[in-house]
Amino acid sequence: MGLDDIDETIRRLRAYAGADADCLYAPRITRTGRITMNVEAVAPTPVNPLITSPSSP
Repeated sequence: MGLDDIDETIRRLRAYAGADADCLYAPRITRTGRITMNVEAVAPTPVNPLITSPSSP
C-alpha cells in the first residue's frame, strides 16, 4: 500500500460514501485516468480530486 494505491483509495472513498459523506477527497492524484476511476467508483457522491504533480511531496 502506497501513495499510488488506487485500490486502497477507492476502498476508502467507498467507505466514506457509505457513511453518507457529502463530498469525498481523493488525495495525491497524479494521473488523469485515476480521476475517472475514483469518480465512477463512488458516483453519485461528488469527489474533489486533490491533484498534485509527481514531484510534489
